[in-house]
Amino acid sequence: MGTDLRAAYMFVFLDGSRPSLHSVVFMRDTYLQKRRGEAAAKQLLPPTNAGFLFIVLWVLMFSATNGLCMGEINHTTETAQNRNSFGIQRIESSTAPLAKRFQIVPVPTEEILVTARQVKFGTVGTTQTVRFLVRDENGEPLAGVRLTPVVVAEPEGIRQHMAIFPPSAITDRAGYVTFEICSGDQPGRYDILLFQNRESESSIVFTRLEFIAQDSNWATMLILSLLGGLAIFLYGLKIASDSLESMVSSRWKNNLATMTNTRWRAILIGFALTTLTQSSGATTALVMSFVRAGLLNFSNSVGIILGAAISGTITVQLISLNLFAYALPAIALGFGIYVGIKNKKAKTLGLAVMGFGFVFFGMKIMTDQMAPLKLFPFFTGAVKALADHPFWAVILSFLFTAAAQSSGATVGIVLSLTRQDLLTLEEAIPLFLGAAIGASVTGLTASIGSTVEAKRVALAHLIYKVFWTIVVLIFAIKPLAVLGIWVTRIISFHAEGAPAGDIMARAVANTYTLYMVITAGLTIPLIPTLEKVCMRLVSGTTEPVRAKYLALSANDSPAVLLGTARREISRMGRFVEEMMSRVADSLFEKDPSWIPFIRERDRKVDILNAELTAHLIDLTRRKLDEKELAEANALLFIISDIESIGDIIDKNLVPLAEKMIADPHKEFSPEGKEELKALHRAVSERLSQMIIALSTNERSLAEWVVKGFAALQREGRLLHESHLRRLRKGVIESLETSSVHLDFINYLLRIDYLIFDICQQLLGRDIYAEAGTSQEDASSEKELQSS
Repeated sequence: MGTDLRAAYMFVFLDGSRPSLHSVVFMRDTYLQKRRGEAAAKQLLPPTNAGFLFIVLWVLMFSATNGLCMGEINHTTETAQNRNSFGIQRIESSTAPLAKRFQIVPVPTEEILVTARQVKFGTVGTTQTVRFLVRDENGEPLAGVRLTPVVVAEPEGIRQHMAIFPPSAITDRAGYVTFEICSGDQPGRYDILLFQNRESESSIVFTRLEFIAQDSNWATMLILSLLGGLAIFLYGLKIASDSLESMVSSRWKNNLATMTNTRWRAILIGFALTTLTQSSGATTALVMSFVRAGLLNFSNSVGIILGAAISGTITVQLISLNLFAYALPAIALGFGIYVGIKNKKAKTLGLAVMGFGFVFFGMKIMTDQMAPLKLFPFFTGAVKALADHPFWAVILSFLFTAAAQSSGATVGIVLSLTRQDLLTLEEAIPLFLGAAIGASVTGLTASIGSTVEAKRVALAHLIYKVFWTIVVLIFAIKPLAVLGIWVTRIISFHAEGAPAGDIMARAVANTYTLYMVITAGLTIPLIPTLEKVCMRLVSGTTEPVRAKYLALSANDSPAVLLGTARREISRMGRFVEEMMSRVADSLFEKDPSWIPFIRERDRKVDILNAELTAHLIDLTRRKLDEKELAEANALLFIISDIESIGDIIDKNLVPLAEKMIADPHKEFSPEGKEELKALHRAVSERLSQMIIALSTNERSLAEWVVKGFAALQREGRLLHESHLRRLRKGVIESLETSSVHLDFINYLLRIDYLIFDICQQLLGRDIYAEAGTSQEDASSEKELQSS
């Protein structure tokens, strides 16, 4: 295969003498015996990755006299007693030690080339065939050259040692030599030095072969370990993002529309919101909810998304720093805060700290598990193929990001690959471009079944990412990589002498940030053009809601016009029904995403109220009989009551929900929460029955609602008393939420009174007595509920 080895050196003794291979083998056996010795001596052995070179140095000093010798390295004299401290067995000799000085001279690696790779993999206890090709400086095969393998390092705890056959071999006419290598009984790394006889007596040339023995299920464990690291990484991102998001004021989120009146302010708000929540996906979903509610226009929505894209690179910058050593301390600190401090805000902060600890811990696991992959031809070949076909690299990265719902996970894997020197910066760029496109899937998912404007915003997000990806792939991969390296050299956060992989990871993170900043800046002036493109691709109107069924015509009879008005009122009632359902989610689940939806529905109710009122007033100016006029007047009362229900939800219940959301640590008592939920369900059921009665003109349903009015009002008073009993008992949750609790009951009772009044109008008669109360009692009840 002709792959050259990197660890080829020539040891030249200054006096011209040369160690014998017999001495090398003897010292190797001495070393292995010591490794099987006492546990205390094992702890003093040099690190494995430098052990082979350390042993060779001692081999050369010892073998110069075929006995115990002294050596000077950097003018430091070492005795046999010193060497014992390094775990080398003392060997007695009657010959006086002779001090030798030597130097290390690199040998061109072309002198020894092997058909096997520098690292050979095998299963524990199996025999592998390794074939070498020896060539001269001109690349011509060398025949008759003897190679002698020496095992200098084995895994700890080994019982059956590595065997190599034959002990030495001579290259054939083509320059090839073959060895059979049987690994030991323990998985791990075995270091083998292959010595080549030299014509010069003053030098010895060796090269290193690393043999990795693995268990039979190593591939499965590698995949599971990578997936486990990825799972920890994603879990850390989620709890950190969720915790930080809960710390952001809901009122600040709800005022998003008023704070983004210009494109630049929209970008800044998007950047700030994503920085606080550490989730560009959460920001995008919030934007889509505001667009769906008609509270954000196209231009400002795209601005927020651009700011979120830039801020999303902050997480990448953090994980590109070599902060792995702080992962477990961060987890411990966050857990301590969460468990040891009762304050709920502190607990939320503890979860965020613990989440970032999990992010770095998962990143460390993925990086370590990817280290062996660079030694596999299949994997390195696949990476090389992706590098040669950047388009497919983008597609693969996009699909992974869309599946994981996290561009941070994809970029985290890219950083792990670059840390292991498996990817260059230019090869990493297409992968993070695909991750950027995959981040737009969140908006596309949120736009399904939404308004035309929301679909256009989601499409704009996708188009902007795809457009700049194509531009970079065709024209700017190399310039972008050069710019990223230049910035990395100027803004250096790595220590002096940091590994090349860590520096390359920083370069990838910096290039990713530069890409997002540059493309966002270039997209801002293109927003009007982008809007026109999206309007062509997504047809439809974004005008405010209008009445669907109203149409005054001289040829339409009053009965037809009253029927169309009733249908439109039913539609108006369904809007209110949706508001009633979602306000419970906002209050009990503390979900702020439904508040823009509720407010948009109230805006639609107000529009329909105005159109219906105008329609019915015009209708009453026509010649109507007494029955038709009475029905028109009743419908006017009904639309007024429905609009009032919408206002109570929007102006009264929503602020209560905002008050609860603003303080994530404030909760209803379990008993009180269940009581409020039960009352809400009862009022919602009566609202639904009223709307059905309105749509179908089913009098029995209206009668059922009217007859249940008094019972529900009594139930409301009982809930008041139940809450007061908890206050007297000193229930902490009830004390903290008392005002919200009582106001919520009062507003639900007011809504139920309006439902009761609508059903009276549907029945077309005065039935206060049937509700179980007198006319005067009902009037006083109405005044009480309105106060």
